[in-house]
Amino acid sequence: MKKVALSVVAVVLVAVLVLVGVASSRPDAFECSRTRDMRVPRSAVEPLVGELRNWTRWSPWQDLDPNQRVTYGPTTSGPGASYAWDGNEAVGRGSMHITGVDALPDRSVYDFDLHFLEPFESRADVRMQIVDARDGTRVTWTMRSTQSLPEKVFGLFVDMDDMLGRDFDKGLERIEARAAEVTPAR
Repeated sequence: MKKVALSVVAVVLVAVLVLVGVASSRPDAFECSRTRDMRVPRSAVEPLVGELRNWTRWSPWQDLDPNQRVTYGPTTSGPGASYAWDGNEAVGRGSMHITGVDALPDRSVYDFDLHFLEPFESRADVRMQIVDARDGTRVTWTMRSTQSLPEKVFGLFVDMDDMLGRDFDKGLERIEARAAEVTPAR
């Protein structure tokens, strides 16, 4: 019986070592990006992205906890603007700051620092690029972060690009819908 127990422990230990070895060979960086061509003018999209008070109107995570507490910093648009959230386990707790805005005649780029505190601590760089397109506006939403070993192990079992990408697609669809609400019919 003791021999069987030691064999089981040895097999489990080898499996854990293999899992950690495979996970540690994964890239240190993670990126998820989604793009949507919208049939709305850039002028209707800009306020939804650049004014943090408008994020609750289209955020794909708002549905996960409609009662989450959202607090805003002294400014809510432009570099230095910020907001924080505290919600149920599905949305956790964290904050986001606008770190830069690059506005050009045909495009705008918003850069954000995203800091998750719960359910686990991590940071990510987020970019929303809003570009004039032939029939409206093209919006690209990108998130980049480094991955800790536990996040790499998690990534072996969950396709983070697919999971986060579905949320990004939903958010981009909602941005277009909200922008259409304020856009006169053509």
